[in-house]
Order: sequence, then structure tokens, then C-alpha cells
Amino acid sequence: MGGRPTIEAAAQRRRQGKRTADNAGTIASTPPSPELLQPSPSPTTPPNETPLEPEPEAPPIPSREQVLKACTVTSLGIGAAGLGLRTAFHVAATAGLPVNDCSGLLPVAFDLQDILPTVAIIGGVSAVRWLLLATWKEFRESSEASNRQLLTSLELPDVFLLGLLPGLSEELLFRGFLVPAVSPDWKGAVVAGAVFGVLHISGGRNVAFGAWASAVGVVYGLGALSTQNLAVPVVAHILNNIVAGIAWKLRHARPSP
Repeated sequence: MGGRPTIEAAAQRRRQGKRTADNAGTIASTPPSPELLQPSPSPTTPPNETPLEPEPEAPPIPSREQVLKACTVTSLGIGAAGLGLRTAFHVAATAGLPVNDCSGLLPVAFDLQDILPTVAIIGGVSAVRWLLLATWKEFRESSEASNRQLLTSLELPDVFLLGLLPGLSEELLFRGFLVPAVSPDWKGAVVAGAVFGVLHISGGRNVAFGAWASAVGVVYGLGALSTQNLAVPVVAHILNNIVAGIAWKLRHARPSP
């Protein structure tokens, strides 16, 4: 009786060993799943995700000579157009043609009573500009891109020339001619301001900068109409350009070694 459980236990162990061997053979002969054969995705490139495109490089900075030459040539062309059109409309109006006498409607005069409105325009435009630079991202990025292109290679005294030439020539054309030619009232100021803004959407400047330029152009136009003096927007435009340029140069000045 004592040997029977031993024989049965041995037989049971042999049956379990056979089943284990059969199972092992089955597992060994089963081909691996196709999913297991595919390489795992690279840890640096997440699956189903498009690789990020490199950011476009900033345009090269023009040299000092290139900036000054472009500013001088462009300003002379704009100024000549403005002066020529003012003169042509004056001659045509004197001859009795149905056009507005731009020179007569908005002359250039130096009157002490116009100093206060000129200072008010300069202060107001500068204050609003700095406020927008601090609060309007698109305008700040556009202004920075434009200033980087124009001012990086210039010396500090060059900023005065860069403020003088465009300020004088653009006012001759847009406020000195276009405002009185279209309509010597707020409608002419708005039209001239809109054209002025659209033409400023270039050279790294976006729609935000164009909207700002349009608003400033309207302010310059209203200043000229309210004082009946083209010198008011001319002086305001020139000094606003110079103030903005000097502020940018001083903010980006390299520390002396």
C-alpha cells in the first residue's frame, strides 16, 4: 500500500513534463507577431507628428552707405513729386482750371502761435507710440524689424538725416499736395492718411504698422488743416522720426568694453 501513491505520483509528474514539453515546442514553433517585427519609433520623433520647420532667417542688415543712399534717393523723389504737384495745381488753379490750389490752401509759414499745436502733436504721437509698443505685439514686432533694418548700421548722427529727409518729403506729398487736392477738410486728411499707411506696409512692416501710420497721417493732416500751415506736420513728422530713432539706438547700444 505504501508504494502505490509513489508510483501514481511519478506517473503524474511524467504526464506534466510531457505537457510542458509540448507547450514549449508549440511556443517555439509559433512565428512572432508582425507587430513585434516592426521597429519601434525613434524617441526623438514622436509618431504621427510632423517635424517642426526651421524658422526663416532674418534678412541681412544693409550697410550704412546703402541705407543713407536709399533714404536720400527715395526722399528726393517723393519730395520732388510733392513739390511739383503742388506747383502744377497752383498754376492750374490760377489759370482758372477746376482744381484746388494746394499751395494757397496749405502754405508753409513760420508762426509762433503754431508752436503749441506742433509740440502737442509730437508729444501725443510719441506717447501713443510707446504705449502701443508695450501693449501691441504685432506692432512691436513690426517696428522692431523695420528699425533693425534701417538703424542697425547707422551712427547716432545719421538718425537726424534719416528723420529729416523722409519727414520733409512725405509731408510735401501727402499733406502738402494730397490733402488739399482731394478735399481741404477731414475727408482729405483721411484719404491721405490711408494712402500713407498702405505705402508703409513694406520692409518688414506689417498691417499693424500700416494702421499706425494711417492714424498718424490723419493726425498730421488735421494738424495742417487746423493751423492752415504745412510747417506744423513737417516739423512734427521730422522730430517724431528723430525721437523714435534715437530711442531705438540708445536702447540697442552695445556696452563699451
